[in-house]
Amino acid sequence: MFPELLALRARLEDDDWVLDVGCEGGRAVVQRAERLPGASCVGVDVGSYSAGLAQRLIVGRCLGGRCEARLLRADRATDDGFDDVATSFLVVRAIAPVLKPSSFAAIARVLKPGGSFLITDETDPEMDDSLRAMSRRFFGLAPWYEVTGGNVVNTRSELRALCRDAGLRVSDETTFARYHILVAAKG
Repeated sequence: MFPELLALRARLEDDDWVLDVGCEGGRAVVQRAERLPGASCVGVDVGSYSAGLAQRLIVGRCLGGRCEARLLRADRATDDGFDDVATSFLVVRAIAPVLKPSSFAAIARVLKPGGSFLITDETDPEMDDSLRAMSRRFFGLAPWYEVTGGNVVNTRSELRALCRDAGLRVSDETTFARYHILVAAKG
C-alpha cells in the first residue's frame, strides 16, 4: 500500500488547495474538483492552447468558483505558502533541465508548511545492470525517444535530489510499472 496517498486524499477532502503542474487540457483539475467538493484547484501549463482548453473545461463544468487554469511555467509559480498539495503527472521529464531546480524550488515555495508534492513520472535506471530486469528493458529505447522530443528523464536519485535541494523531504515512494511515484513534504 502507499499510505501517503491515502493521507493526501483525506487532506484534500478538507477544503484544501491543489496546484496541478502541467495541467494540459485540465482533465485532472476538473476530476479532482468533481470528486473532492471541498478542494480548490489551480492548473498551470506552459502551452497557451492547453491552458485555454483547461479553462474552457473548467467553465463548462461550472467549476470556475473553485478552479482555474493559468498559462505559467512551473518555475514561475506564485501564491507563496498557499497550496496544500502540488501534483505533476509525467511533467518533470518535460521541464528543461536548466529549469528543473528553480521549478522544484517554486513548487516548494507555494506549498504551505506540511504541504506535499506528488510526482508521478518515468525514471531512468540508476545503472546499466538494472536494465537486465525484463520490466526495465523498455528503458533502453525510452531515453532515446524522450531525448529526440527534447525531454530528459531523470533517475530516482535525481528526482530525490531535486526535492531535497528545494527543501522537500521525500516521505513515501513506490514504483508502478515503468512509473515512479514520489511524495515529498515541505518542512
